[in-house]
Amino acid sequence: MSVLTMFFGLAFLNLKALRLRTGFSNVRFISFKIATSFAILGSSVIGQAQMLHGLAGGQIPKGSEREGDLKPWLHLGSQIHEKEGLNLPGEWKGFDAKRSITIPASALFTANQHHDWSRHYGLRLEIVAGEGRSFHGEVIVHTPEREAKSSYRTTAPVTSRARFSFVGSNQSEVIDLPFTAFDKFYPFGETFRQIQKVEIRGRFADNKSGSISVPSVRVIAAPRLKLFSEVRSAAGEENADLKYKLQVMNCSDRLQSVNLAHNAYSKHVMFASVEPNELTLESGETKAVTISVNVTDRVPPGGRERQKIIALANGQLGGEIEFITARKLPHPYLVHTPKRWQEIREKIDNYGWAKKAAQRYLKHEAKDNRPGSRWPYAVAWQISRDKKYAELAKPGVHFEVGGKDLIQACEIYDMIADSGVFTDDDHARIKLEMRERMHGISLSGVANLELQQARCGFTLALTVQDFAWFEHFLYATDGVYDNIANGIMPDGWWYEGSVNYNVWVSRYICKMALAAEPFGVNMIDQYFVPGYSKEFRRLTDEVETRKQEFGGKPFQKFGK
Repeated sequence: MSVLTMFFGLAFLNLKALRLRTGFSNVRFISFKIATSFAILGSSVIGQAQMLHGLAGGQIPKGSEREGDLKPWLHLGSQIHEKEGLNLPGEWKGFDAKRSITIPASALFTANQHHDWSRHYGLRLEIVAGEGRSFHGEVIVHTPEREAKSSYRTTAPVTSRARFSFVGSNQSEVIDLPFTAFDKFYPFGETFRQIQKVEIRGRFADNKSGSISVPSVRVIAAPRLKLFSEVRSAAGEENADLKYKLQVMNCSDRLQSVNLAHNAYSKHVMFASVEPNELTLESGETKAVTISVNVTDRVPPGGRERQKIIALANGQLGGEIEFITARKLPHPYLVHTPKRWQEIREKIDNYGWAKKAAQRYLKHEAKDNRPGSRWPYAVAWQISRDKKYAELAKPGVHFEVGGKDLIQACEIYDMIADSGVFTDDDHARIKLEMRERMHGISLSGVANLELQQARCGFTLALTVQDFAWFEHFLYATDGVYDNIANGIMPDGWWYEGSVNYNVWVSRYICKMALAAEPFGVNMIDQYFVPGYSKEFRRLTDEVETRKQEFGGKPFQKFGK
């Protein structure tokens, strides 16, 4: 049995071949459960990776915020008559008594503590400039000293800036400046989880002196409407009616009359109804509507479609959100499908080497209730169909753990879900616990442990069959595909260099590929557009600074 190759061509990475370049000809590292799977895998389909837009910079899928996590806006500093809870305490410096800045001076807001703005849209500036005067402004956000999480440790602060321009009219102009316009939003998305200072400065186009007034600066959730739903994807049985709770938040400063509609994509067969489909929202108000989708028998188990909801506010596009509705695929499928488990049972019946390997699971004795300790019992249930093993595996289904244990807790549940040891209430509780646990998964870089973290989220999402979260962990910045594209070098080695890291990472990718395959995601034959930089991720310090601080080590791919 050969092992996984990470073959990296000049332009593409393909995971189909099965050899790892370790300097040895046939290194064995795949356990029995993985080795048996490759004997029954085979596919000739080759697909191009699809990178989804709009996912970078946040730690949850776009539009999946919780109701308590968002306000329509937050004023920087105290505001007269402002509602309680809608301001960030802090101090402005640089304004005069009328909140004016004499150009080329600047104004600086310092919050009492740093804040997470990653779930918000951007900054709303109300600015007044003289009639006909063109102003070129700049906003700079600052973090406190912070550690850049990666193999390289630094505590440097990060600044990120965005520029804007407008022509004055002696009236208040509203500038909605998205965080995506800031220069370090994409390479340092985590920056916007720790903002403490905001600086405003600029110049007039004629380079003459003058002043601007800034009555208000706010962090906003959206320019007009913010559409969000804690659950954006669900799976149901044939002909089930699935319901989503969609929150519609008015982030504008005026009354909005809202129309909501689902316009199906071409040839789709699952349609959404919206109730109510008309709303009136006061400024800052949030109301909920119900999205209902029937899971038609035209969609096979594991299949899914998208439902895009469009919201018009006072006749203009206010916002949109996409739901992903699936027909439920019965467990098991994470480690193996029922067909593959049956083929493994037949191997055990017919081959001495397989019968001998099975004893590792059938004779296992757990020392505690860690998922890793109970995982072999779940395998024993699948290969023997003796319910006593499912009962022994059951205590391993808990999700307050992390890393490999968290992955194995999901796999245990997947393997014994068909055993009858869980009640309907148990299934519902477990899925709620897994959904809660997904909110604690951070995508934080490209490295072996960071890939493991992405795999934790990937596995939780597949177990729940939430494809909004699944696509987030697969496609987002620092997600699974980003790790593959940027972590594997042209010679096939994982950039951290050691043999055991190559083995570890390739095992993880193999297992994710097996888990995703029943849902039509073919990672085994996938081509990935690679990252061409020497950097495995953007770091706040320049290369020469890293070398000086760490004995010449640049912290780049393979040390180069």
